[in-house]
Amino acid sequence: MTSQEVVDEVNEYYDECQVDYAMIWGTNDHLSMHYGYHEDGMSHDEAVVNLTRVVAERADIDADDRVLDAGCGVGGSAIWIAENHGTEVTGININQNQIEKARRGASRHGVEDLTDFRVMDFTDTEFEDESFSVVWAVEAACHAEDKQEFLREMYRVLEPGGRIVVADGFVGKDELSDREVNGLEAMLEGMAAPNLDTYEEFLEHAEEVGFTGVEFEDRYDSVYPSARRIYLMTLLTLPVGVMLRLLRVRSEAQMNHLKAAYHQYPMLKSGAWVHGLMYAEKPE
Repeated sequence: MTSQEVVDEVNEYYDECQVDYAMIWGTNDHLSMHYGYHEDGMSHDEAVVNLTRVVAERADIDADDRVLDAGCGVGGSAIWIAENHGTEVTGININQNQIEKARRGASRHGVEDLTDFRVMDFTDTEFEDESFSVVWAVEAACHAEDKQEFLREMYRVLEPGGRIVVADGFVGKDELSDREVNGLEAMLEGMAAPNLDTYEEFLEHAEEVGFTGVEFEDRYDSVYPSARRIYLMTLLTLPVGVMLRLLRVRSEAQMNHLKAAYHQYPMLKSGAWVHGLMYAEKPE
């Protein structure tokens, strides 16, 4: 189970930084807070939605599935799946404010009958064994204090033959320079992630809890434009953020978020972290 310290840090991060996501990332429009998967000159909004489409395609989601969106954010992925596939989706999240926003979004998009959003810890859920056919986790597992504990719980709630898709950031290499260590630490602090596995470690954890057919795709080319966009925006906003922090207009969490946004692009370019897509199955 996630410690109260991590729960508090994650809640503070999303409560304090929601305004940044709304202004810079456009969450009020597409209800998504993740990197985009860019293809063929897509706009930012198109790429953000495209990540959801690509991951849904990899999970082979259809109307007969029962999907658990673990760490659902403000509901964008769950709502898109319900709208485009007619699928029942349950979204869970430890942040009450985001759950309420997800519910309002589902009502606005007319899919409240297909979606169910609940405040719940994804390492210790209230669901019965084998409740879902698909587990979906987009940029959420990074917040798990114990990644194997997260995977074990997701394995439990999946039915035999069920699929899990995880699109997230992972440490990209075993040996890091001092600059890379400092950059990753700033990212973790600013994004309320207690730690990151290497992608090899995460895949090993998946196999250890019982998943089979484990596959991983490095999506560097897909997320590079998003990472660069975030970085360029921080070049403009970070000096203002420093001034506003001195005036106590912005909080420490908001300032750390800007620092993380600054560091994520050079760290991606150096290979210190990767954005990848994992797919695995629970044996029949």
